[in-house]
Amino acid sequence: MIFIKEKDYLSSFVRKKSQKDKKSPKKLPKQLGKIDNQKDNSKDSS
Repeated sequence: MIFIKEKDYLSSFVRKKSQKDKKSPKKLPKQLGKIDNQKDNSKDSS
């Protein structure tokens, strides 16, 4: 019973997260771009 409850909780959590991502699709690409830029900058500096 507990395992099933945890699974349901996780699935609902993932669903909520995906819904938030769908509501604000512009924010995610910006964050990913920032991370990529940081990686590139660190490579250049080193």
